[in-house]
Amino acid sequence: MNNLLHLAGICDEWKAKPSNVLLQTQFMIELLTSLLLADFSSGSSINFYHDRFYLIGDDASQILILDHAYHQVGSVTVFHDKAARIPKNVKADFETAAMVKVEDKDHLFVLGSASRANRMSGVLLPLEESKGKTQSGFTTISLADFISRIKQLPVGEINLEGSAVVGNHFVLSNRANGDHPANTFIITASDFWTQQLTAPVQVCKLILPETNREVLGVSELCYVPSSDRLLLTLSSEQTNNAYEDGAIGDSYIGWMNSFSTKMNGTELTLDGMINLPQSNVLFKGEKIEGICVEHVENNELTVHLVSDNDDGRSRLFKIKLTIK
Repeated sequence: MNNLLHLAGICDEWKAKPSNVLLQTQFMIELLTSLLLADFSSGSSINFYHDRFYLIGDDASQILILDHAYHQVGSVTVFHDKAARIPKNVKADFETAAMVKVEDKDHLFVLGSASRANRMSGVLLPLEESKGKTQSGFTTISLADFISRIKQLPVGEINLEGSAVVGNHFVLSNRANGDHPANTFIITASDFWTQQLTAPVQVCKLILPETNREVLGVSELCYVPSSDRLLLTLSSEQTNNAYEDGAIGDSYIGWMNSFSTKMNGTELTLDGMINLPQSNVLFKGEKIEGICVEHVENNELTVHLVSDNDDGRSRLFKIKLTIK
């Protein structure tokens, strides 16, 4: 479905810091395509690599491989579970994925949320081998040692929902909830899983604008190297912990410019944020969980999003995002 309604505006109405500094960013967002995936549950992450999209679901047994038109061209079975949705008490809760290098080869690194003992694992999928076909050549990695270190840091309740590689750093985001309303970024080595007990770790607190008393949780990260910009998705959900679902509120896209120069501090603030339902009514009730960039030309980005609405279905969105 094509929809050419768009929102243009200036992000100058919100407080980005306690000091009341107002940031001003011009943007335009245009929804190009939206597609409901009735048979793929709980879309939680989407990545783009060599003309293919890799779609993750937090209770799905497969990784879907899609072409430009969102047609399935392959899959990777990561769990041999016949249920349409893997039950919450046993699922690995794969919430985020990022592209990494392993022995100079491109891999998709899929991570569990680590909110429970059975969710402290990751999957390394060699991307060239999986392109456009069904296969199972992946490696499962326990992340329990690394998570045990993270639990000793001031990050609140563990619920890892975002990840990105920035240079030689791996950036994770820990999602806020009602009882723990602060989002935190965990910055470590780009190959941290190979040195879980010794990899450097730094924690940054994300300072967000006020949004009608909603608690916004970061749900995914996407780094754009050509502009040194970090994109992130955020959503509100009425839940007080990292396990239970709640009523879905609004979703947002935020960004930080010159991110590689900012991530060494103790606090991070956004340079801009867009309320998606205000940009197009089709985003109403959609809990956006994943984001990736297909193409960049000057200030214009072709961006893909995936939503998880806790009802066994997922929805894909293709948008044009211009940030000046």
